[in-house]
Amino acid sequence: MGNFSEKIADSLERIGTIPTEEKALYEYGIRQGLFMVINIATIVFIGLLLNVVLQSIIFMIVYIPLRSFAGGYHARTQLSCYLLSVLVVAIVFWGIDQMPWNGYLVGFIMVYNVIMLWRFAPVEDQNKRLDEMEIYVFRKKTRTLTGGFAMIGILLWILDLQILAIAILAALFLAAFMVMLGAMKNKIIKSPLT
Repeated sequence: MGNFSEKIADSLERIGTIPTEEKALYEYGIRQGLFMVINIATIVFIGLLLNVVLQSIIFMIVYIPLRSFAGGYHARTQLSCYLLSVLVVAIVFWGIDQMPWNGYLVGFIMVYNVIMLWRFAPVEDQNKRLDEMEIYVFRKKTRTLTGGFAMIGILLWILDLQILAIAILAALFLAAFMVMLGAMKNKIIKSPLT
C-alpha cells in the first residue's frame, strides 16, 4: 500500500496538483485513505458472509466516528490492526446474528457501554498522545455521540426495529471494549510488572 500511495503522490506532484514540500503529507493521507477503504470493504464483506449486511453498515456509521473520538487500544502495525479488526468484527457480527437478544440483555449492555464510554473515554495511545484541550473536546464529543446513539438504539428497539438497534449496540460495545483494553494497556505500560 505504501508503494501505491507513493506512486499516486508522485503523479500528483508531477502534474502540479500538490507542492513538492507537502508530498509526504499527501502520501500519508492517501495511504490512510486506502487503508480505510480496505477496512470498510472488508467489514461489508464480513457482513455479507454472515448475512448481516445492513447491520454492518449501521455498525460502521456508529463505530467509526465514536472510535475516532473515544480512542482506546491500537495495534502496533497497520497489518496487525487489520487482522485484529477482521477477527473482532467477525466475532461481533456473529454475535449480532446468533445471540438470543431480549430487552433485558440489550438494556444491560447499553447501560454498560454508556457507563464505560462516559467514564473512561478518551483513552490515548502511545502513538497518539492527547493534550488537555484534545482530552476535553474528545470527551465531550464521545459523550455526545454515545448518548445520541444509545437513545437512537433504544428508540429503534421500542419501534420494533431490533436488527438496527442491535447493530448500534454492537458498535457501542466494541468501542467500549477497545477503550477498556486501551486503558488497561496504558496502565500496564505506565507501571510494568517487576
